[in-house]
Amino acid sequence: MSLNTAAEHLRVQLPDMGDGLAGAFVTLYNGPDAAACEMLAIRLQGAARHVMHLGELLRQDGHE
Repeated sequence: MSLNTAAEHLRVQLPDMGDGLAGAFVTLYNGPDAAACEMLAIRLQGAARHVMHLGELLRQDGHE
């Protein structure tokens, strides 16, 4: 089965999201401060929403 356009749009963003999260972790590691913690937490929340939305679209399309 192929992915619908919306699911594919979310899927292709995953590697860049992973790179961004990895960078945020490195930033926090290199200079731990409250602002870096908040930024990483915001990015993690966004990533979680993104992945949950992708999962919903996949379920709707029968990709269990």
